[in-house]
Formats: sequence, C-alpha cells, structure tokens
Amino acid sequence: MKALILTSGGPMAARIVNAWIAGGNAVSALWVGQKMQRRAFHEDRVLGLAAPSWSVTALARRYRIPIETHPKLSAWKDADTALERLNADVLITAMTLDIIPRSILSRFEGRAVNFHPALLPHYRGPSPRIGMILDDTASLHGGMTLHCLSPEIDRGDIVGSRTVPYDGAQGFIDWDVRLARAAGDLVEHELARYLRGGGGPDPPTPWLGELQKDGQGRGYAPRAFSGEDEVALRPSRRVRLGAAEGGRRGLQAASCLKLPT
Repeated sequence: MKALILTSGGPMAARIVNAWIAGGNAVSALWVGQKMQRRAFHEDRVLGLAAPSWSVTALARRYRIPIETHPKLSAWKDADTALERLNADVLITAMTLDIIPRSILSRFEGRAVNFHPALLPHYRGPSPRIGMILDDTASLHGGMTLHCLSPEIDRGDIVGSRTVPYDGAQGFIDWDVRLARAAGDLVEHELARYLRGGGGPDPPTPWLGELQKDGQGRGYAPRAFSGEDEVALRPSRRVRLGAAEGGRRGLQAASCLKLPT
C-alpha cells in the first residue's frame, strides 16, 4: 500500500514512517503545512544529525520520499489534482495541526487515520501532552491512540491504543521517545490488521474523565491550545510556556539520548 502522510516531523512521525515502510509499504509523499515547515522541519533536521532513523527528513532522503508543502487544506483548490497525482491508498496524519476536510476524507473511504498522543476520548485537540502535565493527569491519560479520521477533531472510531504514562523522574524527552515507539508498534500491528480487514475499529466512548468545576459548579474539560505558546488551564488563569511540546531545547536534549540509528 502507498500512504500520504501529513506531519510536522519529529520522532513520532519518524517511527510511523519507519514501521510503515518496514511492513512492505511505500510513502507517496510527506505533506507539511506552509506555516509549519520552517520551524518544525528545522528542528527535525537537527535531530536527524544525531539519530537519522528518528528524523522524518533523514528518512525522506534515505527512501527518496518527496516532502511537499501545502496551503490550508480547506481552501486549497488544487487538492484533488495533487491527490490524483500521488495515487495514495491510505492517508495518515501525525503531529500536524491540519484539519482534514470532508472532500479529502471521502477519497480514502475509511482508510484515513490519525495518531493522537493521549488516550482518547481524553484530551482531544492540539497539545494534549502539555495539558496533561499541567493538569497532573499524564500518568492516567498518557498514551498513543490510533483512530479513524472524521470531520470532527479526534472523534473518529478507535483502531488501537497504547498506555504510555508520563514519568516525571525521566522527563518529557523520555516520554516523547516512548510515545514514538508506541506509534510504531500500532502501525506494525493494529493498523496493518485494520487495513487488511482483520478487525473493525471501536466506536469512541463518551468522556468519562473527571470534569473540572467552575465557580458556578458547572463541569468543563481542561483544554490545551497550540499556535501560541500559551496553554489555557482554567478560565481565570493562563500559563506561559517556553515553546509548545518541548520546543528546540527538547530536541537538543533528544540528540543526547542513546537512540538507535
């Protein structure tokens, strides 16, 4: 099978690419949004100098996979032409802020999946790991979920998941690496089985976590936002962060890890 992979790079996307190719599949192209390319892929290239098999750009060079930028998908008039040219069988998204429009989802007929770094249905949306750490729930909801893409964000049927709790003693980079390995394992097993027709996905379960209470006793779920380096924890309080999900310092630290090449 051939996959089109939408990503902003990093260890998790690299392990997905590795596992997908190791399973005898091919990658038609790697798509990255125009706004994400310069920042995210610069950091990915730095990581590739220390650990090539953990870098999307290094893997793209090794396997001659084209990296293509795209405008906002919902406004891209030439999206159909680009998809026809690539002729991909499967759509995979991993660590990207792109929202896939219905017109693209319909082309893949149930063969469009996303990797989300939290145990859904908890912590839907962008930057779930920061939200879990700041809410002190990362040991409970930390993990990797493979689910079908749907028009609603992170609400598609669940194909598989791995529990990967956060260990404060080991830190964020260790967690990032373990989540990446979990994503690769999901590609090797659950995704391969699902695409072969060996088992359907599970319907998403309702939110069963502990909702926070506001001043009037109304329940609401914590939400983390990316784009700006600001995370909303409570309606009345905001916390500034150095950079979303670890940032450049995290990638520099990752280069010191003993990662397989």
